[in-house]
Amino acid sequence: MATPKISTQASTPTFPTGAAQCNRLLRVNDIRELTGWSENTARKFMRESGKLIQIHCSYYMFESSFYELFKQLEGRTAHLD
Repeated sequence: MATPKISTQASTPTFPTGAAQCNRLLRVNDIRELTGWSENTARKFMRESGKLIQIHCSYYMFESSFYELFKQLEGRTAHLD
């Protein structure tokens, strides 16, 4: 009986496409946890990104927009290595 192979490599997260796309809203605290930034820096990043969603007094950003912005930043700084 063959044993199943288990991959030990980390996989790149993928986002679903189409109508069934699941895209959560990130709050300032979520951005802080993902980046290690202060609350003010996370809030400023969200505002300056142009992707900010403000509902009442709370700031939100779609998770896909957050990762998209980091991919763009990575492309801009790749030549500095």
